[in-house]
Amino acid sequence: MTCSDLTECEGVGWQTTWTSGSFTSYAVPLGTMVLLGFVKEDTGEMVHAWFFETPGSWRLGHPYTLQHQTDAITATRATDGTMYEGELVTDLSNYNGGCECQINDGTPGPWGRICLRSKTPPSGGWTCTGAGGAVPIEIDFPYIRGWAAGTGCGTSSLSYYNWNSGPNFCSSGYKVIIMTNSAVLS
Repeated sequence: MTCSDLTECEGVGWQTTWTSGSFTSYAVPLGTMVLLGFVKEDTGEMVHAWFFETPGSWRLGHPYTLQHQTDAITATRATDGTMYEGELVTDLSNYNGGCECQINDGTPGPWGRICLRSKTPPSGGWTCTGAGGAVPIEIDFPYIRGWAAGTGCGTSSLSYYNWNSGPNFCSSGYKVIIMTNSAVLS
């Protein structure tokens, strides 16, 4: 189900279920797979879109409302089929740093994040280094960050970067998009 823009993704069976700025509920029930990326709604341009099996926690609630959930996933880049096995982090609260930070690392706050990190933690475990590098730089999986208690795009970038660095897609007119396939689990 690879695709490179909104029209093409819809053409191969993906359905938009949520975009940032709307209520934290799904417009379409989640299927077996979800796609996460950035979209310019006026042009349909999509960047850094990856799909993976729908995490069980995402079925219980919108990812913007979940408290420190981690799921082992195999993510596939939508444009070219590149695959990466990692740990998906979905966290509304209490972290201060990049995707490598654990809950309660640093200064607590309700900033929120969805990101991908290596499936194997570094020696000594995950800690806030402030250096980024939770995944290799060529793995351009989104780092949705900084929405606080709202529904916006925050200062979202890519999972490789620390929480305060990297390109800011939200300030460039993109929204976060979650799409799903039509094969809904019962």
